[in-house]
Amino acid sequence: MLFNITKFLMTPVLTINLLRALFVVFATCLGSMIGEPLMGSPIAGTLCGATFGLFVVLADRLLHFFHAGCIDYAHIVECFFDPLQQARPLAQLDLVAA
Repeated sequence: MLFNITKFLMTPVLTINLLRALFVVFATCLGSMIGEPLMGSPIAGTLCGATFGLFVVLADRLLHFFHAGCIDYAHIVECFFDPLQQARPLAQLDLVAA
């Protein structure tokens, strides 16, 4: 009987899930360390850290369905920088008039 090593390889999906789990563990440990001096109870900090970690993982999973290709970056740039371009001549006129 041969040992099939290919089914135990780390795939990208397993890697991402491992990173998500490690992030929740890290947030939980950090919450436990911060919870003692701030809230007086490491359990409250642990729960806050775990909640924060799970919320970030949930947001990551929900943003998986959102593709950046559907964003019209030209429109965003125009919305932010067009008012600045319109305000620049007015500011130059104010400096010239003063």
